[in-house]
Amino acid sequence: MIIQLLSETVPLGANTVLLELLESVLPLVKYTLIVLSALVVILLIIYIVSIYIHHRQRKYAEWKTDHCRSLIGSILSGNKPSAGFRLSPRERNCFRDTLIDEYSSLSISGKDTIRDLYKKFNFYDRDIRLLRHGTWWKKIEAIERLGALGLSEAEEHVLPLLTDKRSEVRFSALRMLAFVGSQKLGKMLPEIFADNRRWAYRFLVNTLSNTRIPIDSLKPLASSSDRDYRKAAAILLGKEGNRDAITILERLTDDKVKDVRREAVRSLGRVGIIDVMPALSSKVDDNNPQVRAVVASALGVLKDKNSLSLLERLADDTDFDVRFQAFLALEQFGQPGMAIIAKYEFKYTEMVREFVSKVGSTSDAA
Repeated sequence: MIIQLLSETVPLGANTVLLELLESVLPLVKYTLIVLSALVVILLIIYIVSIYIHHRQRKYAEWKTDHCRSLIGSILSGNKPSAGFRLSPRERNCFRDTLIDEYSSLSISGKDTIRDLYKKFNFYDRDIRLLRHGTWWKKIEAIERLGALGLSEAEEHVLPLLTDKRSEVRFSALRMLAFVGSQKLGKMLPEIFADNRRWAYRFLVNTLSNTRIPIDSLKPLASSSDRDYRKAAAILLGKEGNRDAITILERLTDDKVKDVRREAVRSLGRVGIIDVMPALSSKVDDNNPQVRAVVASALGVLKDKNSLSLLERLADDTDFDVRFQAFLALEQFGQPGMAIIAKYEFKYTEMVREFVSKVGSTSDAA
């Protein structure tokens, strides 16, 4: 039809040229469609085969994991002696990873057995060698495995990695050492912070906050000229019942940097003993509202009735957040605290109404 239309609308000479052009193009189009169809079929076959291979690999991985778990269960139950037990090269990595997976769900005696097996099959020695590997992610894999099993005896091998050139390795080493409660971390604190950029500060503090670091190790940070170091010391000193830290924290509450003062006050609240009251009382009139808000929160944690007068002052603060934290703290004292809140019924009507209604609904539920 296309050729007929062209013959009716185009002059005879031009029509002949177009016909010859169509005759030369149509076979090319035909072969192109055939090639594209063949490519689609090939891609479809590759896709189906890849799905099949992936399915087989997944099934094999599941079988291998179940097999390794069965072997471990037999050893733990005493049905299969570990002495003379041999693993094939294909079983080793699976057996190692399954040991680590099983570790967290076992009792203390079971965990000891898992650690012993880890060493017996030379997985521990291999991980120690990998700590000196030239590839950084190999080091991290070894560190993570040693940490997952709580192998504190690897401490001396992991400590040098706190100054590794790769930040990923340093962070992994720090996490592992903090997890096993390394007592040698404290001496390396200045070096740990110095070897990491400021963007890593929060990670370092969060990781170290789970470790009880000796106070003497934190003194250099607390007296540092670097504001981030002082702030880190203020946070890390805030352990429950840490009476010996109070003197340093009191000094940090007078720091020129409000973030340091705020964290020092917060840590005094976490120490949670009556000895911190003088330091908290001195910061009720701090010139920064963030500090005053944390003072109110800390007084609520202590729940010392002698602090009610301080909280009453903070409940009438010019800053909303300070007033709100003071109201939350007063709420912890029950009726005496609610009586103070009620005094501000006309001055801060909405806030008082919210706290009174909350207490009322709680009483009704009880």
